[in-house]
Amino acid sequence: MSGPVHGQQPGQREPDRPQCDPWSVVTRTMHDLSRDGIKSRYGAEAHLGEAVRHAARLLEALGVAAVVPDDPDESR
Repeated sequence: MSGPVHGQQPGQREPDRPQCDPWSVVTRTMHDLSRDGIKSRYGAEAHLGEAVRHAARLLEALGVAAVVPDDPDESR
């Protein structure tokens, strides 16, 4: 399968090298798990640093550059 997963507005296209913050992938995943009633609280059992490293590898495998903003407060 190629092309965007979501529909885009006419005249728009993906950048040649899309970028994403791996923290946003982890945060969105946590949100989706909560929304779907799977898990809503995260404590010491959650290894978020490890999750971010896996998210970065997932992004790279999908052809998206994993980047972290200069300001760490912007990544959450």
